[in-house]
Amino acid sequence: MQVTEAADIIDEIISSLKRDPDQFKPSFSVIGNDVALSDVTIEIARKKGALVFDEQFNFLLQDLREIADQLRSPSPDKLLIQEILASFRGSWIPGVIIGVVGNVVSKASG
Repeated sequence: MQVTEAADIIDEIISSLKRDPDQFKPSFSVIGNDVALSDVTIEIARKKGALVFDEQFNFLLQDLREIADQLRSPSPDKLLIQEILASFRGSWIPGVIIGVVGNVVSKASG
């Protein structure tokens, strides 16, 4: 696989995430009526959770953009790419994204 093909695949992942950011967004819900917290407290927690997710989502988009840009660079920083990929492991990022991006980078790097 050519590095430009790998970068194009990552660009498509970015586009897909931007088109439908909710595809991997967790839902925040309360089950049942026996909740000691008030509705206001629950709504504040939901909004805070959504804000944190949105922030992390934007970091993911930036990291994917950095990988794609590095792959297109005449002299890509392979260490930086590996550090970004390593930061994905054990995080909230869906395994399908980690796997696909890791595989295309690996195939493009030879």
